[in-house]
Amino acid sequence: MNTYDEVRDWFIRHCQVWEVPVPVVGPALESDPCDFTDHRSVRLNVEAAGDIKPEWHAAHVFGHYLCCLHAWADETEGETATTDLVADTIAKMALT
Repeated sequence: MNTYDEVRDWFIRHCQVWEVPVPVVGPALESDPCDFTDHRSVRLNVEAAGDIKPEWHAAHVFGHYLCCLHAWADETEGETATTDLVADTIAKMALT
């Protein structure tokens, strides 16, 4: 099984590589059936993820985080720079 530390470190690495704000990252709550993401925090449920590679788990959660970040910014006045940041990040990924 993967460890929380491995997945957390991979997640933060994704944020740094793609130059996206690093949210508060913590372990899942007992009430979280899976990972949790919003525009400012991520909770990793390593146990629920099963036996997948930590790199994949982190990348999957990173995708959810990008979606949440864009959705929040889209609904928040004055956050067009954040929506563009997310769109540009996805564009860079698509061209890599």
